[in-house]
Amino acid sequence: MAMSTRSIVSLSCPHAHGRCKAPSANTSLLQVQLRAPTQARLALRARAADSLAASQRALSVRVRAEKESCSKAIEDFGVPYPFYKIEATIRKWRVPYVTEALSKSGIRGLTAYDVAGIGFQKGSGGERNKGIQYGENEFVDKTKIEVIVVKEQVDLVINTIVNTVQTGEIGDGKIFVLPVIDVVRIRTGEHGYAAERMSGGYSDMTAM
Repeated sequence: MAMSTRSIVSLSCPHAHGRCKAPSANTSLLQVQLRAPTQARLALRARAADSLAASQRALSVRVRAEKESCSKAIEDFGVPYPFYKIEATIRKWRVPYVTEALSKSGIRGLTAYDVAGIGFQKGSGGERNKGIQYGENEFVDKTKIEVIVVKEQVDLVINTIVNTVQTGEIGDGKIFVLPVIDVVRIRTGEHGYAAERMSGGYSDMTAM
């Protein structure tokens, strides 16, 4: 018995309603491929994900190598540096969040003051601040925070600042780390670790 074209289409439909249309003779191969993910497309996505993961791993390795190189360069001077000065230039409205985060981490002493700087990156279109687009030669108001800590607390301070102010946009700021030979507390005349240590700070918190 002969079947109608409609019957053939209905039988080929995997759903109960039987209304799905089978590809016509005029349907191109590209159109068919775009209707559903193919193994080739899935493989392409997987390769892209693997490539991104590899790039992230390579960046992590490079950052770690540069950090080790900087540490070795400092040690090559032959002078032991027990303290480090961390300078962070950040957006002004982020300062309260940074001071609160550092205080909770046990970092109680810091200095902050207003600065203005230019840090234009080619192709970025400049920094936006308070809805204003700044050009290549325009100064942007920032705040600089300075913290002196022992060597063991450097990463703690850096990570706390980055995690608090990072937005991923142009203008987040920069952090500089400088070696410090000595610290002197003027009130008592103390030098070194005794002068750097703040009562109730990180050392006291971790000793509990």
